[in-house]
Amino acid sequence: MKKIITILILLIINNSTVAQPKPNAITKKPSLKEMAAIKKANVKRAANTKLQYFVIKADSLTYGYSVYANGLLYIEQKTIPAVGGTKGFADTTAAAKTAQLVIQKIKQGEMPPTITITDLKKINAL
Repeated sequence: MKKIITILILLIINNSTVAQPKPNAITKKPSLKEMAAIKKANVKRAANTKLQYFVIKADSLTYGYSVYANGLLYIEQKTIPAVGGTKGFADTTAAAKTAQLVIQKIKQGEMPPTITITDLKKINAL
């Protein structure tokens, strides 16, 4: 009986000390106003961040890019985004154009900076 009471007390103590997430906090979608505020904060943060890119070798025949924020690796992309598989860019120009687009999207507050097939076609990176 003492063991059962001890176990119950330990369970109660353990449950009260662990922070329980609010059910709606995880599933609640931000409102348009909240999204606008987040985007504005991202634009401000990006304006104060030195962003630069480098074209990198993805494998022996293809290329990718890396984006650095204030000298620290931020994104490393060795495959063509939005395209399934593990294929990299055929040339350095396509990789560079895509990296530049990623940086542009970051500066516009888009986080994460999502690249679509349409984006790649517009910049002739496919």
